[in-house]
Amino acid sequence: MNNTILIISILFCSIPLISQNNNLYVEYEVIYNTSSPRIKKSILKTEGNIKAEYIEFPEYKLLKSSEQKEPSETTKTVNYNTKGTLRRIKTNLVEKKISSIETIIFDKIIYNVIEGLPKIKWNTNYTETKLIGKFNCFKATSSFRGRNYIIWYAEKIPIGFGPWKLFGAPGLILEAYDDTFTYKWIVKKITQENKEFEQKIKNLNYDKEINLKDFVDKKYVNPISAKSLENKITSKLPRGVNLKVKKNPNRQGKELIFEWEKETTKN
Repeated sequence: MNNTILIISILFCSIPLISQNNNLYVEYEVIYNTSSPRIKKSILKTEGNIKAEYIEFPEYKLLKSSEQKEPSETTKTVNYNTKGTLRRIKTNLVEKKISSIETIIFDKIIYNVIEGLPKIKWNTNYTETKLIGKFNCFKATSSFRGRNYIIWYAEKIPIGFGPWKLFGAPGLILEAYDDTFTYKWIVKKITQENKEFEQKIKNLNYDKEINLKDFVDKKYVNPISAKSLENKITSKLPRGVNLKVKKNPNRQGKELIFEWEKETTKN
């Protein structure tokens, strides 16, 4: 009963300022407007303005055709996840790092990917506002790893976290999307307790810890693993069908280019 009252009061009623020391659970609806259009559920847990833990559920429902955009990305991808892995991203501003539970197509290993805290510079110089529930939200934009993101944040909730790896805004991010509308997050409810979240992360394990650069090398097919991946995929295809895996295929997903690759390009 108390939880229900909190949900209603946060999203739909006028409330006093929320302290940045509050621990909150923020549930989002995640829209993947990709070649496999679908809607998923995710939950963000904030521990004050210091730590955040975000999970994205493997289960999904198909996006209705009326809700789909005309895809700007024409390259088709296959989403292959044999373990139905729960995605988890932990952001720690004190330790200045992010750790992410990730998988690679046709790879049975579940990785815990470690990276330094990325720099996301938000441009908040906008006059537009949007009402989300009863919150007057403000607009901010930033480019991050090959995509341009638009967010709407609530200053009255002075917790600078949001879904996925988005953080550093002047308030809690209630809505976010990239400028192609390929990925979108919209808040559904905010609570101070969430048993489903705590249950899901209770027995969450991984097989191997790896740094981000090594993981990217594995995922986007270095010369050594290219032949191995080619053999794995070919074994799943009908007899007589040939397949060639390129070393640097066009990337899909939320992250298209990484910081060290930009530096290489400049040189």
